[in-house]
Amino acid sequence: MAVLSSTDKIINWIGKLLHVEYPPSVLFLFGLLFCFILIFDLTRKVSKQHHQLVTLTQDYALLKQKLNNKEQNDSLHDA
Repeated sequence: MAVLSSTDKIINWIGKLLHVEYPPSVLFLFGLLFCFILIFDLTRKVSKQHHQLVTLTQDYALLKQKLNNKEQNDSLHDA
């Protein structure tokens, strides 16, 4: 972004290439594209972490159930 804004030649060339009437709006376009890519990447990471959290919670519940069953069996054998 800084490279694009530092020279008018690059902006004008990209503007002509994309048939943009006002070349500085190309900077706005690249900024929006960058934001969309960043938001998509963060959403993907949050989704992955959500699935990991669900799996972790399920594993915890299963282990807790096994521990409770073991404790109940031990208390029955001791009595």
